Amino acid sequence: METEHPTEQTELRAEAARSSQRAAEDPAGSVCGSEARLARIERLLERIVEHLYQVRREEQAREFGLADIFAALSQVIAIAAMLGAVLALLKTQPDKNLAALSLLGAIATQGLALTLFMLKRRR
Repeated sequence: METEHPTEQTELRAEAARSSQRAAEDPAGSVCGSEARLARIERLLERIVEHLYQVRREEQAREFGLADIFAALSQVIAIAAMLGAVLALLKTQPDKNLAALSLLGAIATQGLALTLFMLKRRR
């Protein structure tokens, strides 16, 4: 998601340059000119604040895609496999093969979940 807005930034910079140019041309003792200049500065500041709020909203918004769904699903499977391994070890007649297989499955699905989460963050 692109957070920079080149056209808005260009407009803001141009407005700031025009304001500073008008301020330089404005006579020092002109009350009317200074009020108009303050009004322009206030409008410019309001636009800057609106732009910052928009950028913040866009940064906070995050799409929930197919990779996130598969990552969450593999995370749940990893937890279930880990519980299966613990239960296989706690049985009265321990089944070491089932515990080892469940543990390996938990490691593999956890690795898949982490990979999918990281792929989503890189976009």
